Amino acid sequence: MLGLYDSVDGVSELGSTAQVAKLLKVPVVLVLNGERINRTLRAIVRGLKAFDPAVQLPAVILTNVAERQAAKLVKSLPEEEVEVIGAVPRSSNVAEAFSYRHLRPPRPF
Repeated sequence: MLGLYDSVDGVSELGSTAQVAKLLKVPVVLVLNGERINRTLRAIVRGLKAFDPAVQLPAVILTNVAERQAAKLVKSLPEEEVEVIGAVPRSSNVAEAFSYRHLRPPRPF
């Protein structure tokens, strides 16, 4: 899956997660990388909410975070009216399991 507002043509909302959420009238839970970020995460959430106010964004799941980092981010996001409902800790096992998501050139034979 691409980003929340990414679409088929890159210009309209056609086929985006945001379009589907609006059509179905369902909220979207953002999954955001919380590694090495704090107040900037608030700016990202604020921007995503402001980009299309018709998209409901009530909650966030943080990824790639240590417990202390997650606690910092949990304190900062209520001002954006977004609740942190989960955190996935930094893990080499998780990184390996999701490595297929990264676009890489094919390996030579």
